[in-house]
Amino acid sequence: MNDDEAEAVWRNYYIRIRNRRLDEAEQLIAASRKDGITDHSEMLLDFRHFSSAEAGIEQLKQQLAENYEVSVSKDE
Repeated sequence: MNDDEAEAVWRNYYIRIRNRRLDEAEQLIAASRKDGITDHSEMLLDFRHFSSAEAGIEQLKQQLAENYEVSVSKDE
């Protein structure tokens, strides 16, 4: 396999992964809409499920803030 073929394999792999994630997101949105969740619904997420470090939680907050209104609070 030459470099161009190897690059094509990786490119196709990432395209498949992206398409799968988009499909999963569309299914999640459809199920959420069916359950009555709208663009104005408030969602509570436990970020500790994704990261136990405050720096990791801050990164998640910044990433979500690109598309959503986000605030983080601590429950002690």
